[in-house]
Amino acid sequence: MPNIEQKHFDAAGAMAEVFTTKLGANRAVHAPTAIAAGARMAGTMLFRSFGVDTSTMLPGSAVLSEQANEQGPELINILGNMLTHYGMPLDKAKLETAGQGEEPELSVNAMQELLERDLSAIRERFGLDLVGGAHACALTTAWLVKECAPQIGAEAGFNIAVFGFIEGSKTVPIPLDAPPKKAAWYQFWRN
Repeated sequence: MPNIEQKHFDAAGAMAEVFTTKLGANRAVHAPTAIAAGARMAGTMLFRSFGVDTSTMLPGSAVLSEQANEQGPELINILGNMLTHYGMPLDKAKLETAGQGEEPELSVNAMQELLERDLSAIRERFGLDLVGGAHACALTTAWLVKECAPQIGAEAGFNIAVFGFIEGSKTVPIPLDAPPKKAAWYQFWRN
């Protein structure tokens, strides 16, 4: 497991607040979306650390990356170790049958647009580089799996997280300098 320090745990706690407030109401969240968001954002930070020139790539495009293949398993190790720490050892037989449950309600790029600015500010506040931020976000993902396990099961949560790490670390992110989308000044009314 990578060297995890107190600042990673402190950043993870602050990141957890972002996920619960931005993705839910009164701290209630759609479990697959919350877990996928934590994992995808960890993967996104890891992807950004690779320094890949994405200026000619469309956000959301898949990128095959040897760096993701080499460094991505660190995120999975953090997740697994934290779940064990929480007293939630995974049942290998259930891992194979648990699947991933419902689809997350947001795409990778929509999650980045919603969450990345706040998560980057937290990462910087705690003095973490992109890889350190990815590790902190993986810690947050483990906490989200623990909190959501009563609804979907630890094994399904683990599977969602692993897939999210892969998605985030192998998907072209939105440009960091892109302004956030603003709501339209008009609204269509429904009967």
